[in-house]
Amino acid sequence: MKPIPYILAAALCLSSSAVSANPVTYICKTANGIVFTNQKTGAECTVSHVDGSATVSSEEADSAVPETVNLKEAIGQAAPEIDDIKILPRPAVSSVTNTAEAANPRLDVRLRNQPDAKAAKARTAEMNRKAKILPAPVVSAPAKPQMSRKQILQKEVRNEQAALARAQSQLAAARRQGDQAKINRLTRDVSDRQASIRAMQNEMGR
Repeated sequence: MKPIPYILAAALCLSSSAVSANPVTYICKTANGIVFTNQKTGAECTVSHVDGSATVSSEEADSAVPETVNLKEAIGQAAPEIDDIKILPRPAVSSVTNTAEAANPRLDVRLRNQPDAKAAKARTAEMNRKAKILPAPVVSAPAKPQMSRKQILQKEVRNEQAALARAQSQLAAARRQGDQAKINRLTRDVSDRQASIRAMQNEMGR
């Protein structure tokens, strides 16, 4: 059996090792605030009994439930309005016969600062009344230049001269072919046109 002094020495060694394994932490008040340190930094220091860990029993862990928050507004309406658009939910319909409407429910979208419909119509009517209605300009066709008597005669002479040249060409072709009937008819035509040209030229000379 070991003597009692050896047993006491062994116990002291074990206690000192345990103290060295868990150093003392102090809570000290400094000019920058409260600090945790292993050494005293001033007169206002106390021993901290918090080792930075906590133990929770399995019964407490099983019985723990997340914290619930009671919302005063329904889901979808708790967020504040940050713009001028607000989507209003439609009232629930007990019986729906249109499957397309049931698959795509309609939403009423309103502006928070939406103007009154009657006021908007009144403003539009007032603006239309004050607006000046300008008639479209009437564009008339340019008047034909009035020709003088001499210009008219000169134009007729040019037309007759062109017709006379065609008749003379046809008469020459008929003479080569020996068509006497055509020669007689074209000869009279050439004579008439030559007489008409002389008459108009005499008229212009007056």
